[in-house]
Amino acid sequence: MLILPYSTELRLSQRPYVVYSIILICFIVFHFQKENNQDIENTFDSFCQSIDKDNKKTSELTDYNYKKSCTYNLQALYYYSDTPYWLDYDINKIKRKFLRERLKKYTDTNYEHYEALRRLDVPKSLDKMLMYYPNTFNPFKMMTSAVSHADWSHIIFNLIFFFAFAPALELLSRNKLKFISVFIAVELIGGLIYSITSIMAGDNIPTLGLSGSVSGMIGFSAYMMPWAKIRTFFWFFHIARTYAIPAWILAGWYIGWDVYELFSRTDNGGVNFLAHVSGGFVGYLMGHLFFKKEKEVGQYELDVEIDYMRAKRESFSNVATLYKGDRVYVDSKQREHDAKKAYGKFNESLYKHITVGETAEALSLLIGKYDLFQDSPELYIELFNDIGDWKKKRVYLCTGRLIIDLLVEKKKYADIPKVLAACLEIDSDFILGDPQDLIFIVKYLVGVHEYELAHQLVNHADDKYGKYINQCDGVLLEAQILWEHCDKATEAKVLVENAIINATKNDKVKLTGFLNIINAT
Repeated sequence: MLILPYSTELRLSQRPYVVYSIILICFIVFHFQKENNQDIENTFDSFCQSIDKDNKKTSELTDYNYKKSCTYNLQALYYYSDTPYWLDYDINKIKRKFLRERLKKYTDTNYEHYEALRRLDVPKSLDKMLMYYPNTFNPFKMMTSAVSHADWSHIIFNLIFFFAFAPALELLSRNKLKFISVFIAVELIGGLIYSITSIMAGDNIPTLGLSGSVSGMIGFSAYMMPWAKIRTFFWFFHIARTYAIPAWILAGWYIGWDVYELFSRTDNGGVNFLAHVSGGFVGYLMGHLFFKKEKEVGQYELDVEIDYMRAKRESFSNVATLYKGDRVYVDSKQREHDAKKAYGKFNESLYKHITVGETAEALSLLIGKYDLFQDSPELYIELFNDIGDWKKKRVYLCTGRLIIDLLVEKKKYADIPKVLAACLEIDSDFILGDPQDLIFIVKYLVGVHEYELAHQLVNHADDKYGKYINQCDGVLLEAQILWEHCDKATEAKVLVENAIINATKNDKVKLTGFLNIINAT
């Protein structure tokens, strides 16, 4: 069975240049590895051809088999640090019993040949220079081993998996340096874990390949874009299909399977399952610890893109309808996507201004979109919630004032209590953008039984709004709320008495009349 993810079902707004660079580096390094290995193999072939084939230990073998055993065993002795163990290990993997026994029989002879070969000018192995040996704790080798590969199938499958997940993650990270940091962290932490476990087990098996970083990207995707679909080729016997599978399901499958293989197999078959497992968990944790804000900022745009791609996939499944030119649904979704994408970019620009302290620029952006958003206050409310998560008080409160003004203007009063409560929670002395709306909003809050909220808003209104409101009306309204709805008749009485001292003649009449009503009850 083959399950091969090959691309993310998302349209990328930019080119993932970091991913392209990593892939290019892998191919360049692999090119030099192949050339170096060919030079070494040519040296071995020439050396084996020069050996006296009349030697009693080798006379039973044909020229072909002897050359094959000589080259094979000398390569094993050359490439591996623990040569006796690896020579026996590789020979035992040969399925043909006859050839396996013959190769074992002539192991001693090859040891002698290897000693002679070492005196020749054999090219240094680039593979050995790039591999990471777990007993070295070498961070540089941890990174060089990631971009080097053993053979064509190794590099091709690693890069297909890498390209299936990494490009979208680079863009969702919104910072190329932070994305590179995930790649580096996966390799360094994975290498450290591999070293510790290898030393505890008494092994020193070298490792190379991008598979640790591939698992890191898979784990990272499970956090950053769990519901994004990954196009996956599935092949089982005569069944071959292409499916779009959510990233979190693929992450659970691959990392879970590697965990099972890690603990159930005694022979890893040359696969570093520990690097796969550690890479997957490190990738997810990096996202959870350091990319929460990036995920929040991009989540809206990502959801829109996922919805659009799903609608497009469902619409295009009806070939007959599309053939007749009925693309109204897809075109409508495209326009909706474009509008929301523009909103997502605006949100991103706003986030950048706010997080670097450019308050004036952020407010200018908000006000500049007033004409566009005035018919849809919900968009401002969504921005308001995002800014609250970014914890920037000044911009948050200014946005709250803007929204309340807009809701009053559009007569969409139902959302006022929620926005107002959020602002008062941040600043108990919060004031409205337009003082003329104060009395109306307070009366509305009383009408919907938001008494505490109404009192908070009108409390000390004379100090907060000064000459911009009718002081007497403000005091009377606050006193009425305290007396009728908050069971605070004494506080209401004191409030009115203090207001009478500095009130004008007409206002004193109003205040005294209300005070008499309180005293009479």
